[in-house]
Amino acid sequence: MKHKHADLIIAWADGAIIQYKDYAGKWTDFEPPTYASWHQNMEYRIKPEPKPETLDTRSYLIGRYDGLRELSDATIRELSVAFMLVLRRTSEDELFESVYEYSKLLLKKASDK
Repeated sequence: MKHKHADLIIAWADGAIIQYKDYAGKWTDFEPPTYASWHQNMEYRIKPEPKPETLDTRSYLIGRYDGLRELSDATIRELSVAFMLVLRRTSEDELFESVYEYSKLLLKKASDK
């Protein structure tokens, strides 16, 4: 009978970096001692390659930053005053959402320029 993780064991023997899912659900690099134990009840995978940042993503972010840089002090002050009024009515639990919305508003104003 073929071992449950046979393909991953072969990939590991050929030099692939293997990860296992720990009890918290986080993928961790598998660094076995001299004797590697491949538990049937554990989940393993070949470590995925990191995704490279694309030029499109960078261009988008740079464009958004340039738009922010072009906002006038008066516009930023106006948005900040409106934001402070919202914060006064916001519970601590809703604070993150309010900051997120303010950030979206700034980015929208910047992209409108």
